[in-house]
Formats: sequence, structure tokens, C-alpha cells
Amino acid sequence: MDYPSHATGLDLVLSGYHASIGVYGHQVYEPRHLARARQVFESVGLRRLEDRPLGTFSTGKQRRCLLARVLVHDPEVLVFNEPTSGLDPQACFRYRDILRGLMAGGKTVLLVTHHLHEIPPKSPAWCC
Repeated sequence: MDYPSHATGLDLVLSGYHASIGVYGHQVYEPRHLARARQVFESVGLRRLEDRPLGTFSTGKQRRCLLARVLVHDPEVLVFNEPTSGLDPQACFRYRDILRGLMAGGKTVLLVTHHLHEIPPKSPAWCC
């Protein structure tokens, strides 16, 4: 991840509002931005880590943090290209659970993978 290792998880999520790599003094974050960032950070299972430096995160936690960065905008469609590549089995299961939750919440998920077991079950529509 090309992000300062000293930046916090919450910084990374907030940077999604300005599409920046880092949080800077000239960027303005309203209370609603901070509340939404904390909400999505919690939704990916990282709330208690929001003040920790990214350099202390495992690859799986970094990947979930990046997902939270995208989710601050509440997109209707999410595109994933091999999202679990390089993750250990536990992190893969957790990431797949998050994808399943997004789909259950009405999000359209386009998943590119070489591993059929990564396709969340009970997908309303899928193609291979």
C-alpha cells in the first residue's frame, strides 16, 4: 500500500473524501464525514483500530481499511479484482463475509477471481 505507515486507519478512511493519499490541514472534514468514516470503519471490523498507525496493520486489515475508504461514499456498485490475493485463510473468510454483507445490503458486487470458493453463496446473480 502506498500510504504513509505513520498515518492512522481513520486517516486513510477520511482521505477517501478527497481522493488523497494522506490527510492534510487544508482539507475540511465535517462532523458527518467523521461519523460516516467511523461507521464504515466499524462495518469492516476495525473500529477499535482507528487510531493505530497503518504500519502496524496486517495485510488483511489494510485491505479492509482500503475497503472502508471506498465505502464512505456509499457506492451502489463495487468492483473487486482478486480481493483476497495474498491473504491468509482467516482474512479471506472475513473479507468474503464482508462482501456477503454488502450484497445482502443491496450493493452490486462484481467479483473477479480464479477461486470459485471465494464467490459468496446465495448470490442473486452471478456469472463465470
